[in-house]
Amino acid sequence: MEQCKKDLTATEDYIEEQPVYLLEQNNRIMAFYSFSITNYKLEALFIDPDYIGKGVGKIMWTHLMNKAKELGMNEFTLDSEPKAEGFYLKMGAIKTGFTLSTVFPDRKLPLMKVQVI
Repeated sequence: MEQCKKDLTATEDYIEEQPVYLLEQNNRIMAFYSFSITNYKLEALFIDPDYIGKGVGKIMWTHLMNKAKELGMNEFTLDSEPKAEGFYLKMGAIKTGFTLSTVFPDRKLPLMKVQVI
C-alpha cells in the first residue's frame, strides 16, 4: 500500500482542478473517487477495506455515474486494480485491454470503458 500512496494521494492542487468526492462517517473517510475532466477518466475509486462488501462501492458508483452525467460525460475510462475488475464489470464497465501500472512496472491493469447512461 505504501508504494501506491503517491498515486492515491489527492493533493490540494489536484482537488482544485479535478472533481474529488468522498464518503465519510464519524469523521472517518470510508471511500473516495476522483475524475480527470480533461480526459474523461476515473482516476481513483478507493474503498476503505473495512467497508468492502457492505454496499459502499455501489453507493459511490451511483454517485459517480450521476456526477459523470452532470459533467456531460457520455463515457469514461478507468484503469482497474485487478482485484476490483469484477466489481467494475458488475457495474457495467467493458474491458478494452490492459495498461501498465505506474507503481509496479511488470503489472498489467485492466483498462475499462464505461458508458454513462
